[in-house]
This record gives sequence, structure tokens and C-alpha cells, in this order.
Amino acid sequence: MNRPVNRNISRDEFLFVASYAIFMIMNTLRDSFFSAMFGITLYKLAIIASALILFIKESLQEKSSAKTICQILIGIVMAVLILKNSSGFGQYSVMYFILFAISARTIPFKKVVRYSLIISLISLSVVLISSQAGIIRDHVAYDGGRNRHFLGFQYALYPATILFNITGLMFLNGRNTKKDICLWILLLLFNYWIYIKTDSRTCFALSLILIFLHFFLLLRTNIENNRLLRWCMILSVIIFAFISIYITVNYDSSVGWQSALNSKLAKRLFYGQQSIRDYGVSAFGQNIKWVGNGLDEFGAQQQATTNWVDCMYIRVLQKYGYIFFGIWTALMTYALRIADKKNLPRLMIFCTIVAAHCMIDDLSMYLHYNTTWLLLGILLMRQDHDPEYSEALQPLE
Repeated sequence: MNRPVNRNISRDEFLFVASYAIFMIMNTLRDSFFSAMFGITLYKLAIIASALILFIKESLQEKSSAKTICQILIGIVMAVLILKNSSGFGQYSVMYFILFAISARTIPFKKVVRYSLIISLISLSVVLISSQAGIIRDHVAYDGGRNRHFLGFQYALYPATILFNITGLMFLNGRNTKKDICLWILLLLFNYWIYIKTDSRTCFALSLILIFLHFFLLLRTNIENNRLLRWCMILSVIIFAFISIYITVNYDSSVGWQSALNSKLAKRLFYGQQSIRDYGVSAFGQNIKWVGNGLDEFGAQQQATTNWVDCMYIRVLQKYGYIFFGIWTALMTYALRIADKKNLPRLMIFCTIVAAHCMIDDLSMYLHYNTTWLLLGILLMRQDHDPEYSEALQPLE
């Protein structure tokens, strides 16, 4: 029986939030210069504690249905494929998409969105304030005339990506009140400040699109009559995965427009194609160590030759194999179909924008940078016939 901790939160919800908050906060701090202070041991203990709390929550659950058991087994298979090709404790965090999606099946959908928003905002604020107060380092990189503040993180894109995710969560939780309009203005100013400091143009542009769409949907909320648009959003993961992989595999530097596009994308096509040629694609993936331009926890630049692949689709395909990639793509597409049936247009729009961003961004693999895959996973785990889930699946407007 799911006993309440108090009038506003149940036992299941309390345990989920405790585990979720520990995981999100510790992973955010780990990607900042705080990691040099608390070290890898504390991080490992925190992640183990997070997993233990999830285990306690699940052990207290009443008997699950056959459908839920089947879903959990599929999740276990995918988790095993992730573990097989993960090295280092931090890489296991990809697996937590699956674990939290399974655990959150008993938590109201709206609450997961709001908890994600609050936890992400607190985590980001702690690092930003600490960097500006001099508690941790604010590294500044000078790259081709671009001055990029890292704002306490180990790479300039990290705070911008977290804020883009926060903007998306605000978009999902959007309402039309005077108080919320003030919050949106503050969020816009926050995005602009991060953009000025980090020069992260893509995340800023995507956040502006979400802010515009929020107010647009307040005036026009029904997209159900546009069948083509709905199906484009449902198939967005497949569409953008195909485009990014096809363009990368067929990239030819001798073709003018392709060379110009590669230059515009900071050699992403070159590095992606090089990775496919060097490591190939297999059924069950392989443990590939890509080297990027980020700093370590002490602020030192990595010395190995850069071969970083920014396209999330290529990384997932190579690292976890085409079996995992096929299952993941099919499940995300099916979840978007569920979102369409349940009239969740804001979730579909946000996931479509994230799916497009994944063509040039790999941080969406990690839960503390992107919660959309978790939210879609929660939809997959819902039992539509159960009355207790009816409220959780209502539109977020």
C-alpha cells in the first residue's frame, strides 16, 4: 500500500524524488569544478544511494501487471546493453533514463515535470552562483575571437544545455497568468545572460523558439487538425536520426556545400564520418573513448587527439549497437504516438526540438541535461486502464 508521508506527498513519490534529486544534483556537480572538491568516491556513494532508494521503492510496490513486468524486462535488456559498453561510473548515468522511467510509473506526470524543473534550476544555480562568488573556478576560453565563460562547469555548453532543458520544462508546465509572464521574462533574461557569457548560440536560439511557442500556443492550442504536422512530430526521432546519419556517412569534403556545412558545424561531419570509419557499427556496440575539448575536474585541457562525435544518434548507434538503437528509436516513436493520442502537444513539440538538437549535440544522452527521454519513457510505462493515471496524462496547458 502506498502510504502518504504527509498530505501532499505519497511514500512512492517521496522515495522517487529523493533518488531523483540525488542523481540529478550529483551529476550536475560532477560536471562542474566541484568535482575536484568532493572526488569520485563521494559521487559513487551518492549514485549507489540513489539506486538503493529506487530499489527500496520498487520492493514496496504491490504486485505488478503482466504488461508492467514485460515493460520492465525490456528495460532490463536495454540496461544490460548500456552497461556492456560503459566504462567509468559516470557513463552508467545513461542507464538511469530507464530506471527512473520505470520507477516514475506511479508518480503523476505533471509532478515529474515540476520536480525536474525545480531540481535542475537549483543544481544550475548552485554552480553558477559559486563560480561568480569565487568558490569554484570560472574558466574563460578564447576560441576564434569568441570569449566563452565556463561558469564553473568543465565546458561552456554545459550550463547553456541545462538552461535549455529548464526552458523546455517551463514550456511543458506553461500557464497563462500574470505571475507566469513575469517568470518567462526572467527566464528570457537568464537565457540571454548565459548566452552572453558562454556564447552558446544554438541553445539560446532553441530557448527563444520555445519561449515564442509558449505564447503562440496560449493563443492557438489546437494542432490536432494539422495531421501532417502531428505525424512529423511523432516520427521526429526517426527523421532526424536518418538525416544526421545519412549526411555524415555520405559526407564528401570535395563537394562545396558539404564542406561549407561541415565548417559551419565545427567539423562535426568530419569527426562523425571518421568515427564510423574507425570503429564501424555492430549489433551490440563497443566501448569507444572519444576525446573532446572539455576540461578535467582540475581545469586541465585533455592532450589526446580530438575525435569527439557530437551527433547523439551516431554515438548511440556506435556505442550501444544497432539493436539497442532500433529498440530505442521504436520506443520513443511509440511514446510520441501515445503523447499524440493523449493530446500532449507541448510535450510533442519539445521532444521534436530536442530530437533536432540531437543531430549536433550529444549531451541529450544524459538525464541531467535532457529529461525528454525520461518523460517519454514514463508515458510508455503508464497503464491507461488504471484510473489513478488518468490525471497524470492530462494536457499540460
